[in-house]
Amino acid sequence: MTTDVDARPSVRVRYWAGAAQAAGCDEENLPLAVGEAPQSPELTGRDVRALIMRAHPDIEAVLARCSLLHGGRRLADDASFEPADVVEVLPPFVGG
Repeated sequence: MTTDVDARPSVRVRYWAGAAQAAGCDEENLPLAVGEAPQSPELTGRDVRALIMRAHPDIEAVLARCSLLHGGRRLADDASFEPADVVEVLPPFVGG
């Protein structure tokens, strides 16, 4: 978890390809709302998706097709993680 200038805890999110286009940026800190910080230092993939949707309501269709990655591994919606690293939003792609 990172902290912005206003001292609220936040999650660093990096967007790739169509997800970056839909979000309007390549990377950002998404602050947790006051009182939203979890009791433990863990968040879930579902929590991150909710933060992204709150920041970018029009990204829903793109986000539904994207995978979340944490530490280079897929982050399931119900998987918890200690948000010390960047969470990446990766749309599906083809090719090899």
